[in-house]
Amino acid sequence: MLKKIIKKMTTPEQRVKINRVLGKMMSFKHKENYYRPYKEIVDKDSDVFFGYYDINQFSGNNIAFLKVKNDKCKIFVRKNDGGELYIDSTNAWCWQQGCRLRWHPSKENTLMWNDFDGYKYHTRTKNIYTGNEEIIEYPFYDVSKNGYYGLAIDFGRLGYMRPGYGYTNLPNRDEDAYGGIVLVNMNTFIVESFVSYNDILSLIPQKLDPKICYLNHLSFNPSGNKFLFFFLTKERLHKARLFVYDIDKSELKLLENEYSVSHYCWINDDEIIATAYDENRDCKYYLYKKDACRKILMPDKLTVDGHPTIISKDIMITDTYPNNEGFQKVLKVDFNENNIDVIADLYSTVKYLGERRTDLHPRVDLENKRVAIDSNVNGRRKVCILERCF
Repeated sequence: MLKKIIKKMTTPEQRVKINRVLGKMMSFKHKENYYRPYKEIVDKDSDVFFGYYDINQFSGNNIAFLKVKNDKCKIFVRKNDGGELYIDSTNAWCWQQGCRLRWHPSKENTLMWNDFDGYKYHTRTKNIYTGNEEIIEYPFYDVSKNGYYGLAIDFGRLGYMRPGYGYTNLPNRDEDAYGGIVLVNMNTFIVESFVSYNDILSLIPQKLDPKICYLNHLSFNPSGNKFLFFFLTKERLHKARLFVYDIDKSELKLLENEYSVSHYCWINDDEIIATAYDENRDCKYYLYKKDACRKILMPDKLTVDGHPTIISKDIMITDTYPNNEGFQKVLKVDFNENNIDVIADLYSTVKYLGERRTDLHPRVDLENKRVAIDSNVNGRRKVCILERCF
């Protein structure tokens, strides 16, 4: 009876907050539980974070990150001695994916990020020591590891279709429903290929209205000759299809049409790990091969969604969303041993939910065996660097 009264008198968001606060109290756990040595990048007056999990924020001992205060986003680098170097600011950012800040793969000591000049979105690059700067007319979602290609999409459309993942500096327009993916040569800045909505829709058996469709989550394979992407529909139930484009063959392939994919990482040039929801809305980790065959991974242990990154053939770093008590975990998964090791177990504040929520988004530093996460325990974001993780 009490549950029915509470449900009638509260919104879904209010119920999440109530359940999380009560769950935390009943758990008798500390808000922050670290099982590895760690350091923090924190500012008492600003939200400190990086963004999505698919970009490496490390370059040697330099760590790139963002500070947001009063909706103004500034770019910094934490140096080895603990000092902070201010780089620049950006007008194109969001809470989940930041400004797609990254280290330039082929230019030393150079950062690149998305920005907005008052008229259009674009990419900026800047050497953190010399200040040498370049503006590229396309806003990149991903750049190949060899620095040869960049992928651009309509971040404005993404921002309106999926709040928190794109940019909303400009009004949304219906004609933006007929865009696509732009493949740019990073040496000449010439468009080498364009994957249109019509190209994508022609491979989907179901008839879809382009006005409810949008693009997100583009990622090059290690060699940079293929990329994956999600094609999503904004309906009552969230639906995301997984595609792969072969640049050398100019070939587009639909890998997942039945399940709704959620997160992803390349294992090698031809295999992908993705989390996906089945028809019962149960989430599992799947291995996808180039023939579109999928294989479930550790079905008894990997039972919730997360943000995966492959470390080696047997090791994966991933995370979880907050459970009923409000705690989310960073995990080291050993496929060979069929084992999951908890690296950190952190409370997530109820102050911000929805597009302003703080996912952990674990980002891997292979060279130094570190993992960086975004954390928000008490209402202000910070970056935590976990040491000796694998």
